[in-house]
Parts: sequence; C-alpha cells; structure tokens
Amino acid sequence: MTRFLNVIRRTYYCLLAVVNLPSPHGLCSSRELDYIDRYSQGACKLDCLSHTAAQMCGCRHIYMPSKDGYPPVCTIKQYYGCLKQILDDFPSMYEENCNCPVPCTFNAYQNDISYASTSRFAANKFLAGNVTQDLGEKLMNANEVTSRMDGDKLEEFKDLYTNFHTKLSVVEDELFGNLMNLLEEVKIRFSEDFDFLRSVCSWKKWLYGYQEYIVQKNFIRARDAYEERHFHIISLAYTEFILMIENKIMSLNSTVFADEAVRDFLYHQTINILLNRQEIVRRSLINFTELITAYREGVGIFNYTYDSAPKSHNDYVVPVHLLNDSLTHNNYAVKYTDRFESYLNRTYDILTYLKELADNAYVNRSVTDDEMFYGIEEFRWLMRNWRYAKAVTYYEVVERPYRILQGRHSEFEQKCFSAEAVMESIEETIHSLTNTIRSVNNTLFAPLHLISSITDSYFSNFVGTKYDIGTQFLSSRVKNGKLDLTNLLQLILTDDSDISSELDRLFSYHLEIYDTIVNDQDAFIYYNFSNHSEYLQTFEDIKEMITSNYTGLKALLTLYETVGEDGTAFLQSVKNLEEYFSAYMGMMNINNEFI
Repeated sequence: MTRFLNVIRRTYYCLLAVVNLPSPHGLCSSRELDYIDRYSQGACKLDCLSHTAAQMCGCRHIYMPSKDGYPPVCTIKQYYGCLKQILDDFPSMYEENCNCPVPCTFNAYQNDISYASTSRFAANKFLAGNVTQDLGEKLMNANEVTSRMDGDKLEEFKDLYTNFHTKLSVVEDELFGNLMNLLEEVKIRFSEDFDFLRSVCSWKKWLYGYQEYIVQKNFIRARDAYEERHFHIISLAYTEFILMIENKIMSLNSTVFADEAVRDFLYHQTINILLNRQEIVRRSLINFTELITAYREGVGIFNYTYDSAPKSHNDYVVPVHLLNDSLTHNNYAVKYTDRFESYLNRTYDILTYLKELADNAYVNRSVTDDEMFYGIEEFRWLMRNWRYAKAVTYYEVVERPYRILQGRHSEFEQKCFSAEAVMESIEETIHSLTNTIRSVNNTLFAPLHLISSITDSYFSNFVGTKYDIGTQFLSSRVKNGKLDLTNLLQLILTDDSDISSELDRLFSYHLEIYDTIVNDQDAFIYYNFSNHSEYLQTFEDIKEMITSNYTGLKALLTLYETVGEDGTAFLQSVKNLEEYFSAYMGMMNINNEFI
C-alpha cells in the first residue's frame, strides 16, 4: 500500500508498508520488548543494549530506554568503570546476545523532492517584518493555548518541571546543607590536628635551639675561655721561644761571660721563663681535664640561661649521650684526645729537661751540643704535633655535638616545613572550595529560583507564558550557572581526591616527625623532666595512634559522595528542560524552513 503526502515545501514522502510471511513460509517474527512498546529491529537492538547495560552495570546511558526509572542513569564512575566498555563491545556482541528477528510488518520511507517551489517574491512578501511579527504572535498564542489545553503536552511539561524542581531542592540541600556542614566539620577537625602538629614541631625546634645554646655556651664557650687563657700560649711562637731558650742556655754555657752578676741574672731569667711556661702547661692540663670530664659526664662548665627556661632546666637539657659519644665516636677522637693530654705532659717534661740544662750550664758549663739539640728538637716536635692534636680534638670532640645538633635541627625543620606546606595546601583547598560553592549559589541557584517562581505561577495561577519561562531558562545566565555547577562537581571530585592524597603525604611527614622525636635519646631526660612523657613511648605505639587518627580523617572525606550523584541528576534535569524549551522555542521561528 502506497500513500502520498503533499506539504507546502513541495516535498513528497512515500510510505511503503512491507508485509513478510511468517513460518513456515518465511522467518519473520516479533517479540515483546522490556523498555519499548512498539517492536522494530532498531527498537529491539536498543532495548537489548539497555537490558545488557542494566544486567552488567546496573545502570544505563541517559539516551537508552527505561521503564519506571529502571535502570537508572549511570553515574560518572559507573559510566567510565563499566558502561563505556559495554558500548564499545556491543556491536560485536549484538548478533550473539540479542534476539531481534525481522518483523512481519513494518513501514519503509522514501522521499522524492520536486523542483517546483513557492516563488521568491511570495516568500519575501510573506516573510516581511510586519507580516511575520503578527504571524509570530499568533503562532506563539496558538502554541501557548495548545500547551495549556493539550493534556499530554501540559503533563509532559509539568513532569519535566517537577523532576527539575525536586532535584533542585535535593541538590541545594546537599550543597548548602550537608556538604557545607561536612566541610566545616572537616575544617575544624583538620585544624585541631594540624595545630597540634604545629605545636609539636614548634616545641621540638625550641628544644633543639635550647640544646645547641647549652652546648655552645656551657661547653664550647669553656673551651674558648681555656684557649684564650692558656692553650694558645703554649705553642705561641714556639720556634722563637725555643731559640731564645737555646741562646740563653748556650750563653750560660759559654766562657765568654765572666761577669757572674750578668750570668746570675741570665740564669734566673731563663729559669723563670721556663717555669712560667710550665705553669701554663700545668693549668692547661687542668683545664683540659675539666673539659673532657664535662663531656664525659654531661655537666656544663658554665651555666648560661636560654630564652625563658630557668637555669634549673640546664642540667636536664644537656645532650649527655651525644657529648659522651663524641669522645669515642671514631679513632681520631680517641687517639688525639689522648695525645692532646700526653703531649702536654711531655711538654712539661721537656721544659723540666731544659731547666736542668740551664742548671748545668750555669753551674758547670757542661751542656753538650747533643743535649741542647735534643731539647730543642723535642720541644719543636711536641709543639707541632700538639697543635695538630688540639685541632683534631676541637673538631672531632669539642665542636662535634654542636654540629650534630645543628644538622638534626635543620633536618627536623625541613620535615616540619614539608608538613606545613601540605597542611596549608589542604586548608587552602577547603577554603577555596567553600567559597566556590557559595559563588554557585549566586550564579545558578538564584536565577533558577526566579524561574521556579514564574513556573509555579504558570501552573497554579495561569500567569505568564511558557515562552517567557523558556526565554529565562535558555538565558546565558542559566547556561553559565550550569557550567559553573558542572565545574564545581568536577572540582569537588578532584579536591576530594587531592585532599586524600595530601593527607597521605602529611601522614608520612607526621610519622617522620615523631620518629625523630621519640628516637632522640639525647632528649629523653628532658622529656621526662618537662612532663612530655608522650614522647617516651615507643615509635610503634605512636605510629598506631597516628595511623588510627589519619584513618578517621580520611573517613570524613566523602565530599563527592555527598553531592556528586544528586548533582549529576540535577544537571540532567536541567538538560532535559533545555532540550524541551529549545524544541518549543524552535517552533516559533518563521523563516524559509517554516514556509
């Protein structure tokens, strides 16, 4: 059977009804579909795709058919996690999985376009402004009447609007109620934990500074004082000193000096110089013993006050283990500390030997060149090697604790700095997200509430027109607001993930910070004295508590779960209305296509 429809464009459509024979004469058939009422091969294929998606993913694409809301539209996660693969694989699965026989009856369409047309003059006259404006108003009024009087059309609009309005209320509650409350809870909880970690870092850095100060002022400063008083004099211009002593002794030993008064003066002068140098050596030995004892026992020689800490705290803050370890931490420390003392003792002895030479020269004039040579060279050798032993002792023993503490302090500060950078990043992310949510309220939800008010009046009081509502709904402000919400949902998803990742980084830094604190045995005494017993726990105990705390923090991060699905559903309801109004507004265009 063939029918011809003549429309104003002079386009002719040919409708061909095809009737196939069923078995046993043919293979045509049809079956009831799950989601589509009328059977065709195309409808069957789409129905099969929707059925497959529901079975394997529990959801469908927005453009797939459904019945009574089932299957629901896929979330972004479901789409990329499951549905996308189904869509990619379906063409190869279709023949095997879908039973879609050729129907026994169907209509085929074929169009033919004639070359006859309405004259250009007639069209231009018809499209003249005064004509089209009047026609447009009449067309709009006609469509408006049809929209109100046609029950199906009115019900379709009402259903779309009701769905939109319901989802608008839901997403507002989620965004400005649940999500904002959750963000505030996260902000408070994070702030408490972050501030506590900051206080831990601050106190430990203060303690490092305290220990550095005590070592520098109460130990190293004592070395500096001994150096100023005695140590530097021992080897000061030692070559000049020994040449002077040699000259005096050899003068006493010479027969040239016949005047006994002059010899007596020279002798006593030489002895006094040697005795003075011996006294300096003796005092240096006492000072050195005090210094080594202070390092061995961890008791400061001086007692300077640091910051606001009472002097009574000084003895407890001393890094006893570090000071003591510096005496024996390597062979250089052990060997040259011993040599520092032994060379001083030998220096004292060689000065005694030189006094004996002076006595022999004064009394007997019997000092030999070999005796004099031995005394001179021994003294020189001792001075050279004692100066080296002193330098090594200063570096490896006396100054080492301060260097180690500075290194520990710097390394700890770096860990705290890294943790602080992560904490500030998380705080800024939460702050920025909160402000973005508030801004979307102005850009999208404020105009949507105005549209809702107009639409409610349209349905309840028959005030306004669908055309006015459509104009508002398709405005650039609503489109921009919709884009803002789309970006916000993506931002929430990203921030949720980013904050979680940042927490993992902070957790790592947190463990490193506490690992440093609880394993710092040079601070154990002060931890106990200052009632910071929490730092005396084992690292495993501390780690267990920190891990539990971060698990709780991450459990709070349900930002996208709170609003993501409802936000996506709301955007879909907006899109549905956009398409509806776009089609409706398109009916108002009077142009060549209309003719």
